[in-house]
Amino acid sequence: MTIEEQLINKSYYQTFMDGVQNVHPIKVLGEMYLSEHKSDIPELSAIRFAQGEVYYLNDDYESAILKWENVSNELQPWAQKNLGDAHFELGLLAIAEDYYKAVETDSMELKSEILLQLFSLYIQLDQSDKAMDTIKKAVELNPDDPDVTDIARAFFEEREEWKEAIHLAVNEALRTESLHWFEIIEGYAGAGHTIAFEPHYFTEVLKTLYSIQLARFESLTAALWKSYQQTDFYFSWLMEMNKWLMNMEKGQNHMWRTLSPLYKESFLKLMDGTYFIKDLSPLLPNYLTNWIHLSTHSDDLFAGSAVLAWNEMFPEDIDDSVVRRAEHRVSESPDYENVLDECLKLFETLLNWARDKGVALDARAENLVRQLTDLNEHRLMIWGTSVDGRRTVFNRLLQQELIGEPTSATVFVRGAEDTNIQIITEDKVQRMENLEDVQQQVQNQKAMVDFQVPAPFLNTHHLAVIYPGTANHKEMLPYLQAADSLLFTINVDSPLTPEELDMAVTLAEEVPELTIHFLLLSEQVHRIHHQEMKTNTISRIHTYFPNARILSDFSQETGVEEISSFIRMITHEANRKEKRTRKLLHFVKQTITYMLDQRVEMESSLMDEMKWNNETRAKINDALKKVNHLEDTKIKNMKDSYRKMKENIRQKLESRIPEILRNSSDIVDEDSDFEQIHDEVNAEMNKRVGKYVKDEILPSFHKDLHGWIKDNEEEFKNLQGDLDGLSGDLNRQFTEHKISLNGDFKILQDWKRDVHRMTRGSLQIENRNILKSTTSSQILWKGAGKLFDVIRQDKEKLEAKLKNSIERKDYSETVKSISNEFMQQFELFEHSLEWDVGTFFIQPYEVLNETLTETQELIERTNEELNHMRKNPETYRDPLTLFKLRVLQFEWMTNRSYQRNSKP
Repeated sequence: MTIEEQLINKSYYQTFMDGVQNVHPIKVLGEMYLSEHKSDIPELSAIRFAQGEVYYLNDDYESAILKWENVSNELQPWAQKNLGDAHFELGLLAIAEDYYKAVETDSMELKSEILLQLFSLYIQLDQSDKAMDTIKKAVELNPDDPDVTDIARAFFEEREEWKEAIHLAVNEALRTESLHWFEIIEGYAGAGHTIAFEPHYFTEVLKTLYSIQLARFESLTAALWKSYQQTDFYFSWLMEMNKWLMNMEKGQNHMWRTLSPLYKESFLKLMDGTYFIKDLSPLLPNYLTNWIHLSTHSDDLFAGSAVLAWNEMFPEDIDDSVVRRAEHRVSESPDYENVLDECLKLFETLLNWARDKGVALDARAENLVRQLTDLNEHRLMIWGTSVDGRRTVFNRLLQQELIGEPTSATVFVRGAEDTNIQIITEDKVQRMENLEDVQQQVQNQKAMVDFQVPAPFLNTHHLAVIYPGTANHKEMLPYLQAADSLLFTINVDSPLTPEELDMAVTLAEEVPELTIHFLLLSEQVHRIHHQEMKTNTISRIHTYFPNARILSDFSQETGVEEISSFIRMITHEANRKEKRTRKLLHFVKQTITYMLDQRVEMESSLMDEMKWNNETRAKINDALKKVNHLEDTKIKNMKDSYRKMKENIRQKLESRIPEILRNSSDIVDEDSDFEQIHDEVNAEMNKRVGKYVKDEILPSFHKDLHGWIKDNEEEFKNLQGDLDGLSGDLNRQFTEHKISLNGDFKILQDWKRDVHRMTRGSLQIENRNILKSTTSSQILWKGAGKLFDVIRQDKEKLEAKLKNSIERKDYSETVKSISNEFMQQFELFEHSLEWDVGTFFIQPYEVLNETLTETQELIERTNEELNHMRKNPETYRDPLTLFKLRVLQFEWMTNRSYQRNSKP
């Protein structure tokens, strides 16, 4: 044991115990202390240091402190550190910290021990930050001490300080190259703790491990790979890892059982339409190059075909040597059993992507594709130029009259325990209850009828039968692609026509993999002429179709066993799965082409929609202007007519009331009580004015107002006609009854109510002191009684004078006052007319403004979609390009026996 180890373990005192047995160290050290004390120059520090250790080990911390405080030789730094330990044990942590920090030494061991003690002290004080800093310093100072790194790792993990834990593990792995630390990093990756670091942080770790042990490298790489899969760092991880892996010498003898499947899984994810070509182009060449070097035997075909597909799509991206290696792998690999399933997954991915883009695919194609995966059934199409002939064969195979009247629908029949009928059109799937409903639904439709019916013959021979409802081979093509073979029916009683041969040859050219067989219909089996025609027909058929099977003499007399034997012969296939895969790829390619065409149509549709929306907006704005013009015109005309009527009444008042007031002089005569005459005359004046207003003005005004309302009612009806015209124009734009502009006629009822209130007795003219409205009049009428006493003898003169005063008086102010009072409520009514007319147009304005807002939102949304489509064509184009690349890959996998010369 070294002196440093003794000092660390507080066993330095044992250096004084050599040769001493069965004596307590305290006694031995005490005797040595006394002996040394008697020396001329005693050196007691070492003994005191040792005594302090013994006291400490026996929990006598105070005695230990006394001893260590008096150490002054080279052991003083250790003694000072031990003083901290003693105070630590006594719970005097602040004093202990001071002692530890005061130590000055060059000894790495002592520094390390002090840091560890401070670390423990800070944990006791619950000072995590200080504890963290201290343990990190301890590791930095003495990483070779396994206790230090183990303590640090445990501390980081306990407090879930994963960044610090990973830093420690990475540094130690690079420093020691110990597999132990690489395993720890792998554990962190498996738990998901490494995703806080960008992938390049682990590059040196992986490079180092690659040169140490490939198996552990693969394991750690896989753990990091999986941890990054669901993060934003996933793509950068693939870029970083594959970049440096390109320059590493590949371990030819290592079987990459973990990484190869990961490459396959990630390749499929990269191809799912999420990434753009510009992002994949820097990655895929390195990625595919590494994969072809790392792939296992089971993945060779998949990896090699991926390389060849990328190279075919993007020539010169991958080195020729890598392409040659891929070609060799593809040609030497065994069949890949799951190609059909992978193709179906690709089709499903394409469907989901199309739905996400708002593009509806043909429901008939979807149905046909899904049926292709049923490898237990052979799909036989019945065809022939004679409708009656092919219908006869079709119903004979089904052993029931399923097809009666000619139909434009294509019928697809499969055997089942129960009847299930679906009509599938381009955009929907509809279940039907019975055959009669089907006949009604499919007339004049290019529909597909999917029959599942109890059909023993179909079940026995694992057969599905397709009956096309069209004679146009272009329209037949999708169903031909879904068929495994074609049974061409020919009436042998008539010569084989060039048109029939041309049709058969055309179908064979359209679908080269389609096997065509022939069935000869006849009703004259035993005639010699018939036999000659049959022989000639068979000969001509074999000239064009040497491998075709022919069932001759098919008639009502043909037995079931003969038909069954023929069906078994033409439906036997050794490579059905491979053919179905190629058929499925055909549908996928057609779908991709359709989607690319849809991209152009979508842009054109958006442009048309934008144009239509702009036109609609212009029409709505024009309608708003017209409604506003109608409202303004109506308000002006109505107010003018009302004002004219009102002024006419005012003129009547102002012309007739003065006359009434002057005529009131007739109540003055020589018998009048001249002391009260002024009151009598004034009362009579008010009475006559009130009667005039009530009996003549109000009825007249009542009649005029009702006439005015009636006139306006007609005008409002005309306005509604104008609004209906605007509605019609807009609805023609919308091609539906979307807009209804309805004026509010309730205002007419409100007016009638107001007119009744104003003209039916509710109006009361206030009594006025008409005669005393001026000073001179007041003097005259107040002095009338006195004058009567003076000139009693001349009553006639006074009567004449009073009458003259009444008749010559100026009543203009009084008349104005009466007129203003009378007209007040009618003027209030006038002031509300603009608002009243406005209520008639409230609903049209609301409807038009709401529609305008909707149209504006459509314009903005459509413009945004159009701009996005034009600015980012890759968002639509690139996924389809990647789907096309997958098709290329699958074609390499299914056609690996020969080099393909064309692209899809």
